[in-house]
Amino acid sequence: MLRAERIFLLGCLAALFLMGATVGSAQSLENVESNRQAGIILEQSYPVLEKTLVLYDQHELLPDRALFKRDKKDNQRRIDTLLAKAIDILEVSPSYNIRTEIEKQQARIEFLRGEIATLSRERLSAPDKALLGLDNIPFYKTRQGYDAAIADKKNEITACEEQIEQLTEEFIGYLALNGVAIRKDQARQLLNSVDGGDYIALSAIFENIKNLAVQFQYLSSEADEDVEIVKKYYGLYVILLMIADNAQERYITQIDENYLPQLETFEEVAEEIIRSSSENRETHTLSDANRRAEEANIRSAEITLATIARYRQYLRKQQEALIKRNLQVKEDLSTARNTYKTVTLSHLLVEMIRDSSRNFQALMTMEPPPIIPFQNQAMQKEFEKLSLRMSDR
Repeated sequence: MLRAERIFLLGCLAALFLMGATVGSAQSLENVESNRQAGIILEQSYPVLEKTLVLYDQHELLPDRALFKRDKKDNQRRIDTLLAKAIDILEVSPSYNIRTEIEKQQARIEFLRGEIATLSRERLSAPDKALLGLDNIPFYKTRQGYDAAIADKKNEITACEEQIEQLTEEFIGYLALNGVAIRKDQARQLLNSVDGGDYIALSAIFENIKNLAVQFQYLSSEADEDVEIVKKYYGLYVILLMIADNAQERYITQIDENYLPQLETFEEVAEEIIRSSSENRETHTLSDANRRAEEANIRSAEITLATIARYRQYLRKQQEALIKRNLQVKEDLSTARNTYKTVTLSHLLVEMIRDSSRNFQALMTMEPPPIIPFQNQAMQKEFEKLSLRMSDR
């Protein structure tokens, strides 16, 4: 690492210490851990931010097209690659780890339910009485033995569900610390929705960007006599806005190009089930059992269609809110770019960074996700099933 980079990083880490200190130099364990994490994010992201700023500074000097040297198109491709790398660094957070652990618990529950289904089926042909009073020995298990095994699986499911509840509370608490207040039903839905990971990643990116912006504000005020250093801080602030813009656009695009098309595919399948089952019921003489089965197929497909309609509405609301925020980010980015080009006095830049940092705190706050009003438990379960199917693709 270059000496200048080391000096910059040491200054930023000092800023973290000073900003995190409380009266009497007493800090809570949460503050210590938060500042440690912010320092790690800074150290990981700074080289990428600086490389991006160098390319950004060179961009207008490059030709629009060139055969044997770098042109604007090549340069923009390199900038986009670095912005994507920065997003990958900044999207890491405790909330991401919480969601990952919840997904593990949910997968375990699904596995255990599958085992219970197998044990329940095998129990039907098991003997009532045990040999020598033993209910559960290899290759010979009585119904009582199966009942005990099933009870163990159910107890493990209960333990997993309790762990999920605890993790959900931690998730709500972490979002609250970052300025996002949500209820437990919103948290559950967010953790179970296909775009929940995107929302959590975006909230982490915004929180890390806010922390970096505060650090740049502090350091610029400390170096207000050196116009070149202050201008570099402001340039890095411009790069942070570019990262926010790219992250939001990626989420918006994901909804249009991935989630909504998948819902459309599921919708077509459900409509075909209704059509086929209705036709079979109306044009053939079915036994009572087959008629009940076709009616159940139709009811299930109708629940799927109703849930898809709600799911689509939920994703659209998320997208609309994000597009609105993204327009604000683009407006701030345009102003920041113009300021970076034109302002040459260090004290004016320091004031701009201070004002921009305040605006950034509001701009980079995630809105709570909308809640889908499910009519019954069946729709809630179908929502979770659809989310799993989309996540697996």
